[in-house]
Amino acid sequence: MNAQERNLSPRLVKLRYDFFEAKRRDLLAAARRARDSILADEHRDKENSKHQLELAAQDGVVMQRIGSAE
Repeated sequence: MNAQERNLSPRLVKLRYDFFEAKRRDLLAAARRARDSILADEHRDKENSKHQLELAAQDGVVMQRIGSAE
């Protein structure tokens, strides 16, 4: 117990603790949601670029076939 808490009633000390504990948990939940969102965005971007590479590879095969047919 620090010097400030010694001057407060036990009820106020508990209320103060409960308030900051709730705030800590809320911030932790917000940080986890933000992290999950960032990871989902990165995963989606990775999948999109993988799909684009696959399409480019398919187009390259088609272009090679068209070029060889001429």
